[in-house]
Amino acid sequence: MKRKNIIISLAIVLCVVVALTGVLAACNDTVNDNMFSAGKLAVQKDGLWGYMDSSGEMVIDAQYDTAKPFCGNYAVVTLGDKVMLIDGEGNEFMELSGVGIAASEDGTRLAVSEKNTALMGVLDTSGGEWVVRPMYDEIYFTKGGQIIVRMGACYGMLAADGTQLYPVEYEYASGDNAVAFYKNTEEGVELVLIDPSTGAETEKIARTGVTVGVLQGSDSVLYYGYMDENGNNIRVVPGNGNAYDSSTSYVTAAYDNVLYVEKRTEGAATGTYELQKTDGTAIAEGTYTGNIYNENTNTLVLTVDGGENGTSYLLVDTLAAAVQTYDGTGFVRALDGSLWLANADGTSLKQFGEGGEIALDLPSGARLKQLVSASAYTTYNAGVYTFVKDGTDAVVLPLGTKEVIVDPEGKYILAYSKEEYWAAYKTDGTSVFGYDAEITLVMPASI
Repeated sequence: MKRKNIIISLAIVLCVVVALTGVLAACNDTVNDNMFSAGKLAVQKDGLWGYMDSSGEMVIDAQYDTAKPFCGNYAVVTLGDKVMLIDGEGNEFMELSGVGIAASEDGTRLAVSEKNTALMGVLDTSGGEWVVRPMYDEIYFTKGGQIIVRMGACYGMLAADGTQLYPVEYEYASGDNAVAFYKNTEEGVELVLIDPSTGAETEKIARTGVTVGVLQGSDSVLYYGYMDENGNNIRVVPGNGNAYDSSTSYVTAAYDNVLYVEKRTEGAATGTYELQKTDGTAIAEGTYTGNIYNENTNTLVLTVDGGENGTSYLLVDTLAAAVQTYDGTGFVRALDGSLWLANADGTSLKQFGEGGEIALDLPSGARLKQLVSASAYTTYNAGVYTFVKDGTDAVVLPLGTKEVIVDPEGKYILAYSKEEYWAAYKTDGTSVFGYDAEITLVMPASI
């Protein structure tokens, strides 16, 4: 067959395998890999859920209405109206109320609500002991593993071992990640800024006549500001403690690790804009007439008004906080986090910045479906999906495959058939289970 180099589509659509209420996708320290946690994979067969091991054998029979990945030695399952924790043998460990279940990012602790009181506490996932006794209305974890607790309308923070860091007496003003508390005192508003990775206090501010607001990126809270009674921005405080003078500039948006700062000139109707890293280092400055942020690829495309030079574009990698000119031909974020741009004629991908290049040698009519890394990707051609690694067709998926998902580490492939069954393969070609296992849904550890 004649082969030619071509990119027909760089749009990668990752289907969510299955979405269940409650999130336990953060059990990473108990994950053997992105597929199996504690050696088990939650699968649905004949309408019920159970657990399969890495050899494809059912080790806990399909008997539950829902099932989540194991966190340490325990997993949350439901059967009718009953919500419970089971151990690795499928034995019931504890019945829960089912409200507000959450896991720490490292998977060592699980926030659950007690059946009788519906109050929440924190369990150690290795032995099932209480780290925090059930006494709170709400509990969730910061990225650093600290524990945010709510009792009534007031919030506080505990360390990972359950000891108190901040008393339950604050209002909470952060969003997704816990790094800011505030409360009204006789001296005014007390705002406490907290490093989400350590739980350490970075700054405490007391002001009168202010309200607290929060500006955050798609994945992490970056900046906090507060305004006077007229709504005028007094200060925007980044995580490094530096402050912006709102009379000359202010942060209008935060995209991951990039800040979008308007630079004002006195008397001017509009200002120029500056892109900065979170430490305040400028990475670009100009007059931008448009910006499009893509949360799926963590990229920001800026339209630059070049005057006599015409319109041009900047592509910003908001994870790496880096920027380069962009010709609009297409780009893709690989599963390993690297960012790649298509060349003008679609024959190759060049890594964002000063990285290498991937020469795509695809059969005529083939499409790039999913880029895993510089050496691995999946293609689709005439009804056949193929996983390519180091230039070799490592896995050719069966005819009738409708969609393919590769885990970010490039160890496993999940395939979905037109008959709506799932199959799983290792990327060396070994089958974990095929379509004939009649698995209708799967919940991997972290894909």
